[in-house]
Amino acid sequence: MTLSERSLLRLHLVGMLLQILILGGVLGGYFIYHQDQQFHADSRRLEQQALTTAQASLSGAMESLNNYLAQTRLRADNELRRELHHLIDSAWSIAAGIYQHHGNEWSREAMIQQVRQNLQHMRFPASQGYYFMISTDDQVLLSPPGLHLEGQNVIGIMDDQGHSIGRALREAVNNPEGEGFVRYRWKRPDTGEIDEKISFVRLYEPLGLIIGTGDYLSLIEQRIQQEVLQILAATRIKQDGYFAVLTPDGKLLLSPAAPEATHKPISSLPAVLRSGLEAILATSRQGGGFVRYLWPKPGSNGEPLAKLSLVSNLEPWGWILVSGLYLDDLEGELAQRQTTLQQLREDSMWASLSILGMMLMLSVAFSLLYTRWLGERFSRARASLEASQSRVRQLCDTDQLTGLPNLSSLTRELEQRLTRKQAAHQGMAMLCIDLDHFKNIN
Repeated sequence: MTLSERSLLRLHLVGMLLQILILGGVLGGYFIYHQDQQFHADSRRLEQQALTTAQASLSGAMESLNNYLAQTRLRADNELRRELHHLIDSAWSIAAGIYQHHGNEWSREAMIQQVRQNLQHMRFPASQGYYFMISTDDQVLLSPPGLHLEGQNVIGIMDDQGHSIGRALREAVNNPEGEGFVRYRWKRPDTGEIDEKISFVRLYEPLGLIIGTGDYLSLIEQRIQQEVLQILAATRIKQDGYFAVLTPDGKLLLSPAAPEATHKPISSLPAVLRSGLEAILATSRQGGGFVRYLWPKPGSNGEPLAKLSLVSNLEPWGWILVSGLYLDDLEGELAQRQTTLQQLREDSMWASLSILGMMLMLSVAFSLLYTRWLGERFSRARASLEASQSRVRQLCDTDQLTGLPNLSSLTRELEQRLTRKQAAHQGMAMLCIDLDHFKNIN
């Protein structure tokens, strides 16, 4: 196939345009792929950030709650100590009053009996408290109601772990103040269960009496726990998050989203609630942590939604604390962020494609201009070549001196005419003229 100047230029232009289109397609595809990958990476990063933010909110709320409960438990202990101190002040005043009024008239035994009569029927209606008395020679003078320990040696009275309660009470007053607090385990009169008890004892030295009273810390804590539950019921985490409290056997003490399920056995609850509580209990048995499950959301007509919660164990009270957020709230915030991210992605993609389009247009314009310039160069080169070829033919076919056709031109002309005559089956004649003494002319 013979290529002309025009076809060669056309092929050159088509080749450059195809190269530009292929390069533009590759770059455009790369930009789109890169933007798409970046969008998905940013989306995953936003999801992780949202989850991390939610976990940080739950952790902060749980930390604040644990700090509050620690202060609350300390307050329960301090309140009980203040109450016991006040009660002993009253009993000690009774003993001091009897001694001051009858010290010169009555015997020590009579005054002790009078103090005993004044204290043995005194009860504290809001608690399980009562007074007891011990002599300095370790004899029980007034015992807990119903136990009838009077006359026994207090050193022999043990708790359920084998610790001598009497020895602890004697050691509590063995100080310059003659008073002190003692912790031990003792049976509760109302339930018969062993529970931790705090007692306060004080020595009334004129009569050789150790007067004491005590109460169960759990009773104070129960009152405070009810206050805590009321406060937690009104506390919110962000918009729709809240605190829940349950026991290790799965009984709900507080659940703002499902108040009808509180104080019921886990076996009697609907399947969704039972599944959520089992997930919380499993996390609690592992020491706590984050857990996901389905749970009804207030205002959602009871429809269970995905929830993220932080589980923490409050060992002193036997509580399982749960701080939770509904994931649809996170998804709403995430959707807004992803919409903004999608808009940024589209803007960036259009900007990249616009720049690429401008580059392609400039490349096409350059190709057209370059091809035109190349065509002009070809035209000039062709004209110069034709002139050179004409000059060469002239030099080859004419005599330089006379300007007449030379022998080479004659030979070529004869060959051409002979070929035509032979093709036409015709004859041809040639006349040769010889000029004498032509050399002399040259």
